[in-house]
Amino acid sequence: MSIIGQVTGIGQTQCEVTIYRGTACGAEGSVQCASCPSASPVQVLADNNGWQPSVGQLVKLYSTQRGVVRLAAVTYLLPLVTGVTGYAVTERLLGLPEGAAAFSALGCFLAGFLPAYLIDRRMASDARLNYSIEDLLDQLPIGEGVPDRFSPVAPR
Repeated sequence: MSIIGQVTGIGQTQCEVTIYRGTACGAEGSVQCASCPSASPVQVLADNNGWQPSVGQLVKLYSTQRGVVRLAAVTYLLPLVTGVTGYAVTERLLGLPEGAAAFSALGCFLAGFLPAYLIDRRMASDARLNYSIEDLLDQLPIGEGVPDRFSPVAPR
């Protein structure tokens, strides 16, 4: 996944870049989520990848997105599986009434969110960079970008 951002700080091997990640709310009137008025700036660290950007320059970033699908599967599927399993075990194997099975299913459903929470905490504390600079831009490519978010940049 690529995204365009503006360099706000420079280091030896990495730089700080401001990107706009909006919400996927389906709001009318904007071409992309990032051009939505509710989009907020996010500061990210990016690997320079051999490039020498300057402060204020637009850059095209590549995001690895390495754990998103796994986390989504854990977040959405695991609570469902644990809830159904809790209900089945309580009612079928233990022979308890349906009310007890429903409470057991609810408890197992809520317990199913614990691994997702722990994985999210681990990913948040992971110090590896998720972005790297793919290209330096003098202007936004046609059909891309976020109008009125970044000031024009002087040519390289």
